[in-house]
Order: sequence, then C-alpha cells, then structure tokens
Amino acid sequence: MSSQVQHYLTAWQKVSSTRQIPTSNAKTNKAVADVDGENTGGFSTDGSNITGFSALHDSGTGGNPSLGNFPIFPQVCSGTDINTCEFSIAARATHYRNESVEARPGYFGVTLENGIRADMTVSEHAALFRFNFSAASIRKESYDPLVMLDLTDLWASRQNASITIEADGGQKVGRMKGNATFLPSFGAGSYMAYFCLDISGGSVKDSGVWVNDRAGEQPKELHVTRGFNNFYVQAGGFIRFNGPLSGPLLARVKSLLYELHVKHTLTFLVDNLDGIEFH
Repeated sequence: MSSQVQHYLTAWQKVSSTRQIPTSNAKTNKAVADVDGENTGGFSTDGSNITGFSALHDSGTGGNPSLGNFPIFPQVCSGTDINTCEFSIAARATHYRNESVEARPGYFGVTLENGIRADMTVSEHAALFRFNFSAASIRKESYDPLVMLDLTDLWASRQNASITIEADGGQKVGRMKGNATFLPSFGAGSYMAYFCLDISGGSVKDSGVWVNDRAGEQPKELHVTRGFNNFYVQAGGFIRFNGPLSGPLLARVKSLLYELHVKHTLTFLVDNLDGIEFH
C-alpha cells in the first residue's frame, strides 16, 4: 500500500474513505466496506474482518455506530447446496488483503482474503459496486457466485423489516427491494429506511431469502421482527448466478430514508443508469 493511500485511510478511518454525496436528509451517500472491529462509520485499517459493503454512512463523535444499512456481501458457496453459503454476520466475516486497499475521492476498492475483488463508487442517485470473482479461491463443488443482502445496520438495531426478491432462473438482472425500521445512534425514536438492489453480469441460477444460517428458494418475500425476547433474528435475501462468469457482477443499490423518494428514484434508476461504468 502506498504511503499516500495509507495516509488517506488513517485520516478517515473514523468515517468513510469514499466520495461523499449529500442527500436531502443531511446524511451522506458513501459506499465503503464495513468491518467488525473498530467502532467506525464504515471501514477501518485495524486488521479486522469485512462483514459487508453498504452505501449509507455518516460521521460523528463516537457512541453507537451509525447507519451502514442493508449491507451486501459477495461469496462463492463451498458446495452446490445454497446452505453451504455463509449468511450470518459472524460466519461470513472475511479478512482483506492489506496491500489491496485503494482509496481516493470517488472510489474505494479492496480484495478479500478469498480473492474476491470489490470496487465501489457513488452517484447522485445510487451506489455502484463491482465484484470480480476471477481470482477467487474456488472449491471444486461450486463455481456459482452469490450476492446476499442483510436486513441490518452497523448497530444491529433493526426492529422490523421486509424484503422481496425478483429474480427468476435465466434472467440477466435480479432485484431485491424492501425496507426496515432502525434505531438512531443518538436520541430516541426510530426511523424507516428503504432499498432497491439490482445485480447483473450473468445468468441468474436461483434466489430466495435466508434467516440466521438457513436459506431457501421459497418464499420470495419475507417479513421479520426483532426476535423473541430481543433475540436478534438475522435475515435477508440472496441472488446466485451460474458460474463461472465471463466478467464481474455489477450491483447498483439505492438506500433511502424517506418513502416519498422511493417511487421517483426507482423510476430514475431504471431509465438513466444502465450505462454507468467504472473507470
């Protein structure tokens, strides 16, 4: 890692290392990796594990970690059975290669220890992720890459959540959309957040939902609560593609804090963002 990149990461390790796009709710759209170590608003160079990649972050003076809603995570299952994938936060946590970290205004990239490369940036209306599996450590049983979404945030404060999967076998684009109620890092009350995730770059093999460490192709919709006696239920959705791929998977996600913006933003994404590429 160059001294310039190291300096940049050190200066920003309490917040996020990527381009920041102001939104109407005074938060910032910052696509970055989330880690399970330092109590940050995103990525930290403390040698911890990456648990997901999310777009909505903010910075502050400490306290409970804030936002990091609806993280996504790429992987290749160890077998053809969908339940050979790792879904829970602890199970999927993966270290990164220190020398692979790249950060500059408008871009963040990192390579996981298993060889999967993640690059990300943001636009005015969405966060864009590119997952390259070409150098991934693939086991003989499976070559099929998967992208999962977790209905959580950095604080694991989610109360109720819903998700719908729109991805049938053979399709070239799969979609996950939904919402959840979260607690703020400071103050009382709660807030609603919404998301829409589109993934392309291959042919869909299967899709569905997962709860804790189990997943299935049916149903395609799920509603979860906090859990019994405050036992936190981890849950979300997944889309798996037929492998090996000829190129990377591209993921486009919009996270919103206001329902009023959802319909307008989804229409904008469908009509205007098909041509966006990484440089």
